[in-house]
Amino acid sequence: MSVLAGVVVALPFIVLLLLWGFGAIPAPALLPLLTAPLAVRLGEVLSPRSGAPRRVTVREALIFAVAFGALLALGVSVPVGAS
Repeated sequence: MSVLAGVVVALPFIVLLLLWGFGAIPAPALLPLLTAPLAVRLGEVLSPRSGAPRRVTVREALIFAVAFGALLALGVSVPVGAS
């Protein structure tokens, strides 16, 4: 995997963990970490050695983006603690 592809795949997880570490988001917002296997698969498809057609790359990126976004929305909307 190229360095740029690695950064693009890892950056959402790094930002998510930093936000959680600084207390900007609640713990349930870490649900997108469950998409890590999808990110690994996307990284493999982005590898120049894979030779995957463009539509496969786009499909894998779309699956990852939708899953990550849906889990993030779900995690942020979960109420934390009763007031």
